[in-house]
Amino acid sequence: MVKRKATRKKKPESSRKKTKKGVTRQKRVETTRSVSPSGSKAAKKKAVKKKPSKKKVAKVLTSGKKAKKRARARARARARARSKEPGLPLKEVRARLGLIAPQLTELSWLDGIYIYGEELLKEPRLQRINFIIVYRGLRSASRLGAAEAELRMLITAVLPVEFNLSTGTSVIGRLLAEGNPAVQAHLGYSEPIFDRNN
Repeated sequence: MVKRKATRKKKPESSRKKTKKGVTRQKRVETTRSVSPSGSKAAKKKAVKKKPSKKKVAKVLTSGKKAKKRARARARARARARSKEPGLPLKEVRARLGLIAPQLTELSWLDGIYIYGEELLKEPRLQRINFIIVYRGLRSASRLGAAEAELRMLITAVLPVEFNLSTGTSVIGRLLAEGNPAVQAHLGYSEPIFDRNN
């Protein structure tokens, strides 16, 4: 007699296992969809809702700083261009001569210094300045020469323009200090830089 092999009947799979397998398949499908290059609507919405990064804000701030730096550089370039122009404005001439006022006071032989000329009012920048110097008690040519050389050194130290020194009498000095109309008309215009009596 031939023995028959015992065959086991396969147990029917439970409904739970089937549902688990279905769920795992669904999850795999969802993960592959989210990885897909086209992108989902949810991912697009997230991209729209994103706030601007701090890097972008920093770039805007740095660009503002750069604009300010450029404006400053332009202002400096303009100032340099103006300083390269020949001559000085009258206001600056007064200010520069004011720097040597203490030294002028110490010169016992000096009564007054006046600037004059029509160009003082007409020209925006003075390339040459005329001075009238009123000396006190100097009669010899050698002493006058030494006094003028000392005065020229003081003025040259503060004025980078050409200038001319003329000698005036005490009477002219007094008329200039008073602002005499006849003297003003003759000289064009004049104003005191140093006056020992005032």
